[in-house]
Amino acid sequence: MMDESIMKQDEEVLEDLGTTEPPEVEEPQNYTDAKTRLDEIVKQVRAKDVSLERSLDLLEEGVKLANQCTELIDQTRWDDESGS
Repeated sequence: MMDESIMKQDEEVLEDLGTTEPPEVEEPQNYTDAKTRLDEIVKQVRAKDVSLERSLDLLEEGVKLANQCTELIDQTRWDDESGS
């Protein structure tokens, strides 16, 4: 079961930011940045020191990043094939 103190910490951080919503994360501009952020998300979730709500936010961000990585890879392949 999730530790209530972790959930409280998440709420306090959001209150300090003056919002109840998690901050918007700037979309990485390249594959390396997106992959680095995905690795950070995986570490956070595996450490199990985030609330369920925050984990779901991270999951949503991770899915977006994974889709972006796929698009970047597909674009690179398309550019390589059309340039050959």
